Amino acid sequence: MSCMNIQEFLSTELVLSLIITLVFIALVFIYINLLQSISKIPHVQASKEFGGHISKLEQEISTLKESNVLLTEKISELIPLTKQIKKTGIIRYNPFKDSGVGGKQSFSTAIIDALGNGLIISNLFSREMTRVSAKEIKEWQPIEQQLSPEEKEVLESLQ
Repeated sequence: MSCMNIQEFLSTELVLSLIITLVFIALVFIYINLLQSISKIPHVQASKEFGGHISKLEQEISTLKESNVLLTEKISELIPLTKQIKKTGIIRYNPFKDSGVGGKQSFSTAIIDALGNGLIISNLFSREMTRVSAKEIKEWQPIEQQLSPEEKEVLESLQ
């Protein structure tokens, strides 16, 4: 066994300390370079911004929910208005023109809402009598009764 003097021991220990220190410093530089390289990858950059995007999206969703509530209330107000009378039409005619009697004293009038529901009122006028009839219309079609050519014409004029 050989004996080492203190100088040799200190110099060996010093060299080992320097080597360990240099390796540690090299590892730190490699770690920093690795982090910089990773941060340049697009999906990593996106993940850093992800929290901000989620916060922004949550705020937009909240705004959309508020708008949805307002629109739902407005639609509820407007629905009854769609059932009101929206279209009217009238045709005057002479139903007895073949007999040479009268002028255009008779008429058919349609009163229809936006959904095509309503009625047609017809008045047939002659010197001897006047006849009035009403025919219900649902979705632009007559219910239970056929329409005369004049009634069909007034209804088609509104579609």
